[in-house]
Amino acid sequence: MGVAAKSDTKTPKKSINDSGISIGDDPHDVWNKTRNACRNAVLKALQSCADKNPDVLITSSPLVSAKEYELELHKKYGYSLSEYKLRFRKDLTALRNFKTLFAIKLLNGDMKVTDFTSLDENELISFKQKEQNNRLLDTELKNSLGKQFPSNINEIKNQNTVVAEKWGISESAAKIDPEFEIN
Repeated sequence: MGVAAKSDTKTPKKSINDSGISIGDDPHDVWNKTRNACRNAVLKALQSCADKNPDVLITSSPLVSAKEYELELHKKYGYSLSEYKLRFRKDLTALRNFKTLFAIKLLNGDMKVTDFTSLDENELISFKQKEQNNRLLDTELKNSLGKQFPSNINEIKNQNTVVAEKWGISESAAKIDPEFEIN
């Protein structure tokens, strides 16, 4: 009996129960690194907004807001790293988008961090984008309602079944009956 030689290729790590943590990784270490990265990214986005808008009265420090945001996010999605990361990416995109004004509202105190983290995903888009989406939905609805429907069932073309107008039966049903002829 021979001993199998070790291969030089590494096997990919498998994740545990879709939690986003691979087998062999220390869950606490992964969470700590992810949470620090989240805090730093939000801090960077808020600081960038504060630097670009010097006329905005800042009542909440970007560092305090970033820490509070991360704590709230961890409270909501601490059960799953995948869900935590997914929501974080969406929130960060909304914070970086100057059209949403979320970063400015967080910095000047118009919006609490708890209110921001409790927003639904479709509320994270800008007001202009919401209006554009609603206009597109309206035009699609009008276009679909504007189509003329046939007044007679025989106007509907179906390649699988040929409806015989005179007899009211399909060609396949006529084939079963030997006495019936299709002309």
